[in-house]
Amino acid sequence: MSTYRQLDALKLGARRLADLEEDDDFIDSDELTRYVNEGIADLFDAKVDANPSLFALNGPKLVSAGTNAWTLPSDLRQLVSVHVQYSGDYWTAQPLDISDYAWAASQDNWTEYQARYIYREEFGTGTKELYIFPSGIRDTDIAYTYVPEAPVLSLDIDKFYGTFDDLEYIETYAAIKMSNKEDSDSSALEDRRAKLWSRINNATKDADLGAPRRVRNVRKGQYIHGRR
Repeated sequence: MSTYRQLDALKLGARRLADLEEDDDFIDSDELTRYVNEGIADLFDAKVDANPSLFALNGPKLVSAGTNAWTLPSDLRQLVSVHVQYSGDYWTAQPLDISDYAWAASQDNWTEYQARYIYREEFGTGTKELYIFPSGIRDTDIAYTYVPEAPVLSLDIDKFYGTFDDLEYIETYAAIKMSNKEDSDSSALEDRRAKLWSRINNATKDADLGAPRRVRNVRKGQYIHGRR
């Protein structure tokens, strides 16, 4: 069952688990907020690794960044799929390595149903780009899905939605960070975290029982919406 807790409630829960409810001077509110957000990111990364397609969103309209290039959303964590429309159907674009850029750009006999793409990131700037071939594809012809970055809480009234296990995991993660800073024994908290993750992992993997158990190689020329 999905529920939520505000940031202030998550921080209080972490303090209780670490037995540091009254010690605001040793670990202040800002530091504890950072621990909670680290816990959210840790949980999200693990859940995405367990079932990435579960967290995929339809991407917003792309903005051109030059020849064959499109700027991807800044919150993109993982690109899941790219499709290009051709003759009314959306065909799966196949990935290429950046070393194939010159070759791909030189091909002039491709049609959209043979589309290829290259995904690249510019380290340290946040710039993420998608190169799609052949040339001449319009933004309205591109459909893609992606997994965004984990949410970040900043105000005490900010809410995080999840299962009870999700919320307990975040509080336990933050409590472990607090205990480690105090040089306290965190073994009981680590055991608690491991048990929580075991339940969360099983639930995440089995969230959609109709989904494939492993990533499948997409057949060349497969398209969606046309049900080939």
